Amino acid sequence: MQNGNIGLRHVWLGETFAEYLFKLEGIADLFAISVLANQIVPSIKESIGEIKIPISDNFGPEATTIRSLSDLETSIEQGRFMRSVRFQCIAMFCSALEDLIANIRENIEFSVDKVKKFKLVLGSPKRIVITNGVLKTIRAIDEELRLSSSAIQLDENIAWLNTIFEIRHFIIHNGGVVGSQANVEKMINKWACWKPGQEVEVEDNDIDAVLWFFRDTARAFVRALDARLLADART
Repeated sequence: MQNGNIGLRHVWLGETFAEYLFKLEGIADLFAISVLANQIVPSIKESIGEIKIPISDNFGPEATTIRSLSDLETSIEQGRFMRSVRFQCIAMFCSALEDLIANIRENIEFSVDKVKKFKLVLGSPKRIVITNGVLKTIRAIDEELRLSSSAIQLDENIAWLNTIFEIRHFIIHNGGVVGSQANVEKMINKWACWKPGQEVEVEDNDIDAVLWFFRDTARAFVRALDARLLADART
């Protein structure tokens, strides 16, 4: 996956983006395998019977976590298995983008003093103040270096990314339960209808939608950054 397969001229940026894509592929693999397991575990148990599955081999069974096919089947039937997988995927998408932007900021020696909160205007009366560190850094780099990346300049796109980070916050810090109304008011699309106290609802199709949006937005950003760095080097 040399230079992220998008023709970046700066090797370090290509390698950084390729690493990001590798992480997204790993998330996609995890989700695909989980979907497969969700479909076939019940039939496996029916055909071959009970199986005990130790999740490590460091110690004997008395000091090892062991799951059975019956345990997995129950988790699948109750919806807990795929819910947990979807939650983990959302968290990993956000972490991968955090790592990408942190690596870029360090490589271009972009001062954190330039990273400030900003306001999105999404039509009257919708206003969203962005306080997420990743999104503040992306917008600050875009404005400071005058990147020509519509994917980052469009407030709707930033709002979409911010919505996913809000969902991650509910998952990691609020036990998978929607937090305050103030958080919900920072969200858009179908998630803007959530109510504080309800369970977070992430569907299977959401995972692929998030993957594509995160990947395409990051690709547009690094392309624009690569072009700007190249232009600056020539002047």
